[in-house]
Amino acid sequence: MEHVTQRRKDGGRTGRWGRMAGLGLLVSLVSSVGAAKTVYWLYVDTPIHPIALQYIEEGIRAAEAAGAECLILQLNTPGGLVETTDRIIQRMLASRVPVIGFVAPSGAQAASAGFYILMATDLAAMAPGTRTGAATPILSGGGGSQENEDVKTLRRKAQNDLIALMRSLTQRRGRNVELAVQAITEARSFDEEEALRQKLIELIARDRADLLKKLDGRTVVTWTGERRRLETGSAAVAEYPMSLRHRILSFLMDPRVVYILLVLGMLGLYIEMTHPGLILPGVVGAVCLILALASTQVLPVNWAGVLLIALAFLLFLLELKVVSYGLLTLGGILLLILGGMTLSRSPAEWAVSRTFLMAFAGAVGAAVALVIWYIVRAFRHPPATGQESLQGQTGWAETDLEPGNVGWVFADGTLWRATTSTSIPKGQPVRIVRVRGGMTLEVEPLSPSGLKSPSDS
Repeated sequence: MEHVTQRRKDGGRTGRWGRMAGLGLLVSLVSSVGAAKTVYWLYVDTPIHPIALQYIEEGIRAAEAAGAECLILQLNTPGGLVETTDRIIQRMLASRVPVIGFVAPSGAQAASAGFYILMATDLAAMAPGTRTGAATPILSGGGGSQENEDVKTLRRKAQNDLIALMRSLTQRRGRNVELAVQAITEARSFDEEEALRQKLIELIARDRADLLKKLDGRTVVTWTGERRRLETGSAAVAEYPMSLRHRILSFLMDPRVVYILLVLGMLGLYIEMTHPGLILPGVVGAVCLILALASTQVLPVNWAGVLLIALAFLLFLLELKVVSYGLLTLGGILLLILGGMTLSRSPAEWAVSRTFLMAFAGAVGAAVALVIWYIVRAFRHPPATGQESLQGQTGWAETDLEPGNVGWVFADGTLWRATTSTSIPKGQPVRIVRVRGGMTLEVEPLSPSGLKSPSDS
């Protein structure tokens, strides 16, 4: 009996130890799951404009909400708007997760505004064959020895403000301040080797796997002074690409697209005005104009350029009313080019290229000239329908026609009431002089040789 009791006690202790071991294993699994690291990966491969700002802000919020180990901003951008760059940098500096900048893939660039964003990251890296720098602010308007003094002052103010920003970013990050400033004052650019050697960046990585490997165990200091040791070796990568909405809106931010939408919108309305009832050109034109006007709400658009484009189509319309031998059409094409050149306020790199302008304006001018040619050609042709189309046609007298009396003639496949100023016997060929009220034809006799038979026509 004692032996049985002792065995029950031993069994109870074994069960308790087993339950405790199982509980410890469960806690360990839960802890390991809770400690799983995540790296958020964003792609900025568009110019820096308000849609890029919106995308980056959403990505940082998502990374913060998920408690991500870090956020990697993969850059491939030619630059963009200064105001938007300032707001992106402000959001990056306020981020609760470390922000890593990575210029990739090979052949990519982080130029102009992209250089400022790269310098604002907690850790900067570049892939082989990439470049960064060329951060001189470029404003449109003026140039050369004739440049307006106000424009010069504005350039100097903008450059000094950006130099101060660059000094602040690079000093705090322990990077080469003077070389970073030269990217602004001298428009210097750097490949990945020089950038690493001159302490503008911290890492060179071939690809994603190489970057995560080199980040693993590295300590970064955020803008707020928090030191964070990164654990990225086995971290899961959460892709955060631009959504379709972002892509469409980003496409509409292209100044060339805005110019095309403006011109196509006005061209559609022009065709609808010159060819009433087609409907489709008018609808397409209205949609294009709405999209263009929506883009102008966030882009630095010069409304003088928009007015010049509208004036171009006014000249195209006047070409239909005024005999100018093509001068108004030529003037309209020139206004299209001038409107495109002045469409953007700043920076100059955001403007539409002159080659594109001349090619596109020439194509639109040719299309307008073709429309005008068809309209003029249509005006020169006699009417094909209605009462006016009967004038000049021929037929036969179905009854004897006497002055002052109404008889009948056959013309255009129909019997018509007719009058005449001279006697015309039945069967005599006649020509219609005019159509009087009440659908009565005034006719005159015609020699048999002047009448076209149905087989001839």
